[in-house]
Amino acid sequence: MMNSYRTSCGQKNIRWGVAVPSKMDIPAVVDPKQLKRIENVHRGFFYQHLYAVGCMLLAAKGGVEYISVERDEDIEVISAKSHIYIQIKTRKESLIESDIRGSLELFEEIKEKHSRGDRSLSPFLVIVSNVEPGGGLRKKMKEGSWSDDVNIVTPGGASYFDFLPPAWKDIQTGMDWCVRLADEIEYTTLTPQNIVFKLAAWVQFLCTGEQDENHIIDLEAIKSLFEQIVTQLQGMPEPPEEYYGLEGDLCFPSDALVRLVTGLSGAGKTAWVAHESIRIGVPVVYFDVAGVEKENILPSFVREVAAALAGKSSKSLGEILLPGSSAVDSLRALNFYLKTQAVHPYLVVDNSHRVPSESLRVMVGACPEARWLLLSHPGALSSQIEISLDVKAKELGGWSVETIGAILSSKGVNFRIKDCDRLKTATGGLPLYVLSSISLVQKEYKGQLIEFLNDFERSDNWEQSAQERILSDSFDRLGIDSKSVCGILKICEGVPLNKDELSTAYDLAFPDAGKIGKAIRSAIDGGVVQRLEGATYKLHDAFGVIAQSWLDLNDDDELQTLKRTIIKVLSSSTDFVFSIDRILLQLQLLNAVGEYERLIDVCTSMAEPFQEMGISSHIESLLHNIVKTNSDVTSRDLFWVYDTFAFFDLQNGAISSAKKWLNKMKPRVDEFDVGSREHTNYFMKEMLVASRERNISKAKKVYKSKLSIIEDPFLSRFIKYNYAVVLYDNKQYSEASDQAFSLVLEYLRMLGLSFDDIDAKNPPEILKKITTEYDPDDFKRLADCYDLHARSVLESGGYYGLAKLHAFKFYNMAHAFTSAMTVGQDIVDDFISPLGAVDAARQFIEQTLLPSAKSYKMMDWIIPIRSQYAVVLAYCGASLEAAKQLEIVEPFRNAVDSRFQKELENHARMTVAIIRGYLKPPPRMASEGRGLYHSAGAKVGRNSPCPCGSGKKYKKCCGA
Repeated sequence: MMNSYRTSCGQKNIRWGVAVPSKMDIPAVVDPKQLKRIENVHRGFFYQHLYAVGCMLLAAKGGVEYISVERDEDIEVISAKSHIYIQIKTRKESLIESDIRGSLELFEEIKEKHSRGDRSLSPFLVIVSNVEPGGGLRKKMKEGSWSDDVNIVTPGGASYFDFLPPAWKDIQTGMDWCVRLADEIEYTTLTPQNIVFKLAAWVQFLCTGEQDENHIIDLEAIKSLFEQIVTQLQGMPEPPEEYYGLEGDLCFPSDALVRLVTGLSGAGKTAWVAHESIRIGVPVVYFDVAGVEKENILPSFVREVAAALAGKSSKSLGEILLPGSSAVDSLRALNFYLKTQAVHPYLVVDNSHRVPSESLRVMVGACPEARWLLLSHPGALSSQIEISLDVKAKELGGWSVETIGAILSSKGVNFRIKDCDRLKTATGGLPLYVLSSISLVQKEYKGQLIEFLNDFERSDNWEQSAQERILSDSFDRLGIDSKSVCGILKICEGVPLNKDELSTAYDLAFPDAGKIGKAIRSAIDGGVVQRLEGATYKLHDAFGVIAQSWLDLNDDDELQTLKRTIIKVLSSSTDFVFSIDRILLQLQLLNAVGEYERLIDVCTSMAEPFQEMGISSHIESLLHNIVKTNSDVTSRDLFWVYDTFAFFDLQNGAISSAKKWLNKMKPRVDEFDVGSREHTNYFMKEMLVASRERNISKAKKVYKSKLSIIEDPFLSRFIKYNYAVVLYDNKQYSEASDQAFSLVLEYLRMLGLSFDDIDAKNPPEILKKITTEYDPDDFKRLADCYDLHARSVLESGGYYGLAKLHAFKFYNMAHAFTSAMTVGQDIVDDFISPLGAVDAARQFIEQTLLPSAKSYKMMDWIIPIRSQYAVVLAYCGASLEAAKQLEIVEPFRNAVDSRFQKELENHARMTVAIIRGYLKPPPRMASEGRGLYHSAGAKVGRNSPCPCGSGKKYKKCCGA
């Protein structure tokens, strides 16, 4: 909390989140009848497509050979014995004979084809209707003349065939039916609703004939489609249909703990792994880092590996790793599992150069039972991996001349043997570049390889690598507008931009350029730009060097302007999911354009949030570099840089280092007025350092002489809190409690909140009660004061009532999730003792704490919370459930962070002791007494703030 106040003192800040669009007045349509007609048409088509989805879902269970849509009839289902023609009829009124006359007449023609032998199997016509037959049709259906091979199915009625869905009265009923069936698909990575919508869209596409002119999908294709849905996030890439071996003796099976295989994009690394993995008898798990944000790489990798190795029948490992995985700790637990199973799988990490080398070192060290295969691009990042893991990279060889010749021949290209060698030289023999060259030869040179090579070798850029020249040829075919798009995305260094952001940057940077839609489509078609999920765009990795070369041709001033434009777009955009990479990109761009004052301001004013994000070391490095390489940094900015370094050191307990930075700040203090932010921050940190060194007299002296005299309300609150921390650290709990509680009242008054506005209210309800302008950081400050008050009261032998519950709420409102988890576990412990409210502890951990940990993806907290949950369940008499939690936690006993190991051990012992009757639930504390932050078992000092929240002293209020 020490540095966060600067956001309220006129300092600029970075904000992030999801924008909530304002409501718009939607004008009425010009022709309502036309709208109704359109809706009816689409309703009928969607009912038909949904029914086809139902057929596919049932077909997966067996009995169906293939399905077709929009051929002779709306849907056709072919089984081993029957060819069922399905006509869909959606009506508002009863189904009448004229509605189906055409279908019956067509079916007679179809039966004739079957009887002549033109078509096999027995034909049946099924008419599916959302309404019941009218009187005339119903009467005719009961007559003996009604054909047995015609079945009208209506809601509530039965079909001749159990592999056909029922008729639904409306689309919603059909959706519900399909969703229920989709929910039976095991281990899918999509929700049942998304599966149904995805299949419906696929059916609609199939109806167009773009994919298959026969509009047919067979049973194997259906199974394949479902398999794609189930495993699309964790499947090994399919090997090429025609795989050609690479040069060299690189062997896939290996006893080495870790291997590093390098190759440029297009070198065939993934194809090699996919091909080799099917030839060995050991599990191989593939994970591609591309497209995964850095902070999500490790937890995503662990989940993928656990899902792949657990198998669909392994319930225990699935329960442990999937719902409750905790990054490195989970990887250690997985290692324990592999050791017990005596399994040594290969874990393949593609694009491993995107993972920090230190993270890779931790990953490998956490799971030595596996065999690690890292696929990387060559270069500086790969070299860092070599050093960090003490391995030597192995370059993946390309195709030989003989192999290239075989491919050229199969493609019908006219070549000579020496041309094969020339092509190998030009491409390095790398598969992607060889195939790209052959494609160009076929399209542009009428299959004449020599003409292509002659043109290629006359390139002025002969000093470029051969691979770059291949990609350059594709890049050069783009128009100037597409290249401009690529330049923008190159500057973003892999951080995707959404459509609006990319369009805004393009329009601002290139106002005279053409429409961006055409430019981006051309770049995507050329494979230079990738469109990712969520309609975001990024430059393909392989074209990074080429795009940078194009940027380098521009004037330096133009490049700086372009970077400033991107900074502006990123800073003003609110329509994006929070990403640390985006924040880091903005900082790097600010550094690149020399906006050091703004960069320093952002880094120093956001020191506390950056500490929470785990990027403080990056911020320190950035600030160190600025100070080292720029002599024109102002004295004020230097002061704040040193202040930030001191903050990080205090947070990490590095007191001697913090003192070093204070010594650098001290000569500059006299430059600032008494009561200024600089003056306040320096002496506050001096007070905190003295306190940490247990020099309470010096800390109090600094407070009284330098800080207590400051009258600014905001700074005064900030100073009082830190002084309360000093008091607490030095065991002066009564004073600390009073100081913290008075700040609670002050913050509540400032926010316009009463205790009734908070008590038994969730954060969204509390936010609605705030009618004044506020700084969101005040939620964190208020939560800190609540927590400090509660801890001080507890150390004094009293009880704090609801203070920690309220701290938990405001930590969540401030997105201070680590603090929220810490306080949450304290709440559970305090419910048990001293309150003895074990039922309340169970309710809180089940309904609030565990769901919050999962929702916020606080991986490191889930297992410790589960171990605590086992104790709570045991106290509540739920012995079997408590034992189940211990089973979940057990594999993590030696895998969790060292700070949690003792906790898990104690919780396990306590749970067993409680179940066996050796430990009894603590007695329940008496609940009478009116204090909101006080129970009858706690004493309140006569001069302490009244627990009722009035703001008066206890002796003048409830204690009168």
